[in-house]
Amino acid sequence: MRSESVISPFTVLLLGLLLALTGCAGGIYNKEPALGDRIGTLGVAGSQVFLNGNRAFGGEAIRVGDTVTTGNASSGLIEFADGGLFQLDQDTDPIFLVKRLQSGFCILSRILRGQVFVDKQQFCIDSPALDAINNSRINIRATAQQTGITVLQGNVNVVRPQAARILAGQQYVMNLRGVARMRQLDPAELLETVRWRNNYTFSGWCCKAQQVTPSDREQCGTGQFSFDRALLETQCRPRDPPQFDFGFGLPMHSRPKPAAPPTKQPNYMR
Repeated sequence: MRSESVISPFTVLLLGLLLALTGCAGGIYNKEPALGDRIGTLGVAGSQVFLNGNRAFGGEAIRVGDTVTTGNASSGLIEFADGGLFQLDQDTDPIFLVKRLQSGFCILSRILRGQVFVDKQQFCIDSPALDAINNSRINIRATAQQTGITVLQGNVNVVRPQAARILAGQQYVMNLRGVARMRQLDPAELLETVRWRNNYTFSGWCCKAQQVTPSDREQCGTGQFSFDRALLETQCRPRDPPQFDFGFGLPMHSRPKPAAPPTKQPNYMR
């Protein structure tokens, strides 16, 4: 005769807690983001930053399928929800999509023209001259004729039109005819590649000492920074300790206090 195990309500509660913790540990994306899903938050510097053709403002959500465009003396900076950032120089026009990989998926930026800085693990690039997968910090410069990738840290795997691996300190340029050239840059040349980033200042909100105040991104220091004030306020305020109901929804009755032992009366007749 098969015995049946009985699971107590307390065991059910513990299992539920473990499952919840496991889901959080898997990253912010529980599944592949679909068209329209939020993947990041936008910061703006300058007056000519546009989101899907409309004037953009700091704190707006970036979603799968969105196009960000910059004009003269303007830059956009996207902080991704799962970590990492993407900054556009002036006159740049990427669209953000999702690409499936053998190991899962990656956020993809399709860049037709312009210059961007990317600091993100497993980030996909699609340009007229090449496709690649980034694994760290890079600078990309794309035109209608060629695409150049400079790796400041980590490495990049080029997957089209021919496989190539770009290492830290290297610059790789591919043109539309499929002709590639690679060269090693010295530290001064690497710094010069991303000097354009110093032309822009991004403002948002900083959380310090459980207070949210306006701040430039660089001035936030060790505090927590965000372009989205409402989102930062939910993370900045002190969290209440978790409350657990061990009654499992059943009415709780207070136990009667035990009666105090009778006090011994003095015997004055002794």
